[in-house]
Amino acid sequence: MLSSKQPLQNNQNVAQMELASDLQRKAAFIRPLVIGLSSLHGFLLLVMILKATSTLVDFIQIGLAFALYLVVFFLNQKGKTLLATHLLCQVFNAEMFFYLLGNLGLLGDSTNADVTLVPLFGNIMALTILLAGMLISRRAIIAFLGLNTALVVTAFFVVSQLGIINNPEIIIGQPTIIFCFTCLLAIISWLYHTTMERSNRHLNLVRQEVLRMGAELDVSKRIQQMLLPSAKELQHMADIDIVGFMEPSAEVGGDYYDVIRHNGQIKIGIGT
Repeated sequence: MLSSKQPLQNNQNVAQMELASDLQRKAAFIRPLVIGLSSLHGFLLLVMILKATSTLVDFIQIGLAFALYLVVFFLNQKGKTLLATHLLCQVFNAEMFFYLLGNLGLLGDSTNADVTLVPLFGNIMALTILLAGMLISRRAIIAFLGLNTALVVTAFFVVSQLGIINNPEIIIGQPTIIFCFTCLLAIISWLYHTTMERSNRHLNLVRQEVLRMGAELDVSKRIQQMLLPSAKELQHMADIDIVGFMEPSAEVGGDYYDVIRHNGQIKIGIGT
């Protein structure tokens, strides 16, 4: 009969399989994304070095992002996928926010600021919420939604207080656009994460059923082997050497054999 510890062991096996599968999925998703981001930043650094026209702030910003994306890549390669996913989301979010600040005139020379690019970087910044839903958890979606909203509102508030931008349409309109797009991605990310959780629960039930059936088949196989005559029993047959062997092609076979002594005669029975 099955051991009382068998269901608990099956549940632990399923949990380990589910975690390993989830980490593999995340690692496979992160790898090409980080390679692309690292390559892009490496190319930008090379262009900056060759042209020597970029500001120190831009060079530090690109260089630091490039170094951090490399760290994410190596963490992912070393199997530290959870740490890599958190760092990736944080770095990407911070980099887009610094671009947003630069185009608001809060970093470096304000004369080079381009307010028309602010919604672009704000919306790209909102992609972090999508990444958080795909790679971390639903709590991360809410956390980045609140964080990004607070950062954008604070940035525009500071700009208006410093008098860098005095146009009410920009001060109110651009944060509204960014916020709406951010909320849209948050909803999409939430629905994606909910759907994945339901799929994982269904897959978990299927895996549990497969493990349960495997355990029952294993017990059935052992019971079938116990019904067959053992080598010790066959050795007790006098005046004749008998060897029996049966190996099912699957876990359990439908064949059976036995050797018995009856009325001084040895009888062999084979059933298929």
